[in-house]
Amino acid sequence: MQTVKLQIRGKINLSLNILDRKDGMHLIDSVMQSVSFGDVLTVCRRSVDHVNITFRGRGSGVRGQEKSDINTNSDNENSPLEWFPTKTPCSGAEWLNLGDKNSPPSEGCPTKAFLIRGGVVIDKHNNTVQKTVDYLKTIFPDFGADITIQKQIPIAGGLGGSSADAAGTLIALDRLFNLEKRGLDLNKAAAAIGSDVSFMMRGGCARVGGIGEKITPIANNLPLFMVVAHANAQVSSRDAYARFDTLYPTLSRSPVDNDELVNLLNKGDINALKHFANALEPASEALCGGILNVKAALLNAGALTATMTGSGGCVVGFFENQAKADVAAEKLKQQNLWAISCYSTNSGVSFL
Repeated sequence: MQTVKLQIRGKINLSLNILDRKDGMHLIDSVMQSVSFGDVLTVCRRSVDHVNITFRGRGSGVRGQEKSDINTNSDNENSPLEWFPTKTPCSGAEWLNLGDKNSPPSEGCPTKAFLIRGGVVIDKHNNTVQKTVDYLKTIFPDFGADITIQKQIPIAGGLGGSSADAAGTLIALDRLFNLEKRGLDLNKAAAAIGSDVSFMMRGGCARVGGIGEKITPIANNLPLFMVVAHANAQVSSRDAYARFDTLYPTLSRSPVDNDELVNLLNKGDINALKHFANALEPASEALCGGILNVKAALLNAGALTATMTGSGGCVVGFFENQAKADVAAEKLKQQNLWAISCYSTNSGVSFL
């Protein structure tokens, strides 16, 4: 086998309770669900033991930003960097007509980084795909591959995009190089790389606990028809949890009875929608300022309910059927919001 191509799907949080913080990490109790859109990864075997990583596509989910083709090229440490026109998350300044790695776009931003649309910096040495490769290289130093990620999952939107890319990379490289048969513990690797990576490898519906490593599959018998809409701003998980700690000194907030939610999903009961909520929403709204507006737009477009996913800035509206979700997505696009209609799926990965 020389090439593996797969779609790794995004996820939403139907619920998110925050229970405590331990050793600097927040402990959660969440119900997660895979959705029908995701990033496409193509991984090709190379005859030399280098790895090239290229990001392409919309990525940020912000309308009006078109150029995005980022190559980390691990073969050449001194390869030219290109700064793409967009707003920087560091200072709010505009990055225009740069393209010179010796001219960083604004003070405080990484000088060795790649930008994907919408103001999200992908650091050459600190993206999850590179982190996955680095982890595997410590165990299997002799493999080489070209990895291309076609982005569709908005970055920093609460949809698990970075974790999805790491999970897809693990799965594809295992397929190409038989890593598990050669001794790799995939679950251990996923947990070491990121908190949501384990779930993204499995997908479907699950109750997720701890820092994301405790996964209990759920038989969700309630089809979900959704519109995911972006608040046109990114919210980092680190910032959202830091603001949460400020707002809630007890370091806990549980707006959802997850036992009851799981019971209703098992039964396929539409009343499950009444239990969709996210403990981080007030913290992310304080940082982003647009989440409540997007929720209102979804409800005005006919959503039965709407809730933020992950740490934001994406909000999910739930509709009676797919046709109504499709119409609502178009209405939100007319309001200059990024929006996509989708539905719940039973798996997180499809080989193409």
